Amino acid sequence: MALVLFDTETTGLSRHFDQIIEFGAVRVNDDLEVEEHFETACRLQPHIVPTPSALHVTGRSYAELTSPLRRSHFEMISEIHRRFTGWSPAAFIGYNSIRFDEEFLRHAFYQCLLEPYVTSIGNARGDVLKLVRAVSKLRPDVLPAAYGADGQRSMKLHDVAIACGFKSNGAHEAMADVEAMLWVVKVIANGAPEIWSSFMRFSTKAAAQEFLQEEDVFVSFEAETAGQGFRLLTAFGQHPVQSARRYCLDLTFSVDAIRGASDCELVEMFKQREGPLRRVKTNASPLLFPMYEVLESTFPGTVEEDVLNLARSVHSDESLVRRLNTAALAAEPVYGVSPHVEQQLYDRFIPDIDKALMQQFHAVPWALRNEVVARISDDRLRRLGQRAIYFEMPHLLPDKSRTMLDKAVRDRWTGDATAPWTTASSALLDLDAISDRLAHPNLVEFAEVLAQWT
Repeated sequence: MALVLFDTETTGLSRHFDQIIEFGAVRVNDDLEVEEHFETACRLQPHIVPTPSALHVTGRSYAELTSPLRRSHFEMISEIHRRFTGWSPAAFIGYNSIRFDEEFLRHAFYQCLLEPYVTSIGNARGDVLKLVRAVSKLRPDVLPAAYGADGQRSMKLHDVAIACGFKSNGAHEAMADVEAMLWVVKVIANGAPEIWSSFMRFSTKAAAQEFLQEEDVFVSFEAETAGQGFRLLTAFGQHPVQSARRYCLDLTFSVDAIRGASDCELVEMFKQREGPLRRVKTNASPLLFPMYEVLESTFPGTVEEDVLNLARSVHSDESLVRRLNTAALAAEPVYGVSPHVEQQLYDRFIPDIDKALMQQFHAVPWALRNEVVARISDDRLRRLGQRAIYFEMPHLLPDKSRTMLDKAVRDRWTGDATAPWTTASSALLDLDAISDRLAHPNLVEFAEVLAQWT
């Protein structure tokens, strides 16, 4: 399976309401040699207000991002989707990609009426940030300690890459980040091949699920957790609808206390962020290790046989397992339904008949796309399809629809600072927090743009 390393640059941190403005990717072979290279960029969509902090970091100006010489967002996202489809099957990996870059891509694909889960369907996924954090713990001899400009330990991509000998051509550019990531990946693959092999193995959902079924006890690395990041787990169940979400018990907690807890107490224990319930998402590139390989280095002094006996005592207690599954399901977070179409991707699956119409939407000339949108049953996709036509070919819409969308764009800019997206007023607040803003001409220019909307 080929390996694709990719990176995005965005207007902010919200996968729902910000957008990708720059994208870079390389396709490499088993020897990590680049076979194909792809990079692209686009202009801002009319309703997107970039965060000043993003402009500050990247040095880009609003005039640059709105230049008609840059391709449209719709064109860029469509090209990325075609490229990913053509590169499949592959393992798609990035740096903090599972939580950030992939989420931006999924929501961009969804908003452009494209299959959102292209990196998951028949493909594998991986996150190099998690890999780097694990290697720094398990094999500190492989990755030299990295430090940021403030002198503090850093896990930022370019800091890690430079510590490994990479000569940076510029951070916060998508292709520069891809090149830095490839350098780090090569260092790990050569210096810690056993961890690299585990990382690649569990980039596929099937391998992760099989591992959880076979291992009574295993060690999982959670890159975001407090402390050392390793968990000593045993799997006991799964979500009844989302089969990729496996329920696991952290065996460093007292199993006797868990047994003795009431049903309500058990649910509350499972709701705790650092509690005994751990959810392993087999489709999100978990980093898993057989207990016998890493127990001494991750949980020194722990006796393997004692842990195995503890796990077996849990699995042999059918009543306890039922209670654990019931409590785990009851502890699942409940999210409200958003009125904003950008936040509705995960509300429900797209009907197959609408998926066919999505493909037709991209296949026919723009003059016929309004007719295709009218036949879509999913109201989310109808709204997004009409919006895509408005952004690309507004003259094809009826006057009433175009007037409504004109107002929607104005409302995005003129909304108050409490809106879930960046508005002109919230951008000005962000701008005021940048102490050296007057030293950056692009921020001075952007302040003038924002002032026109407030």
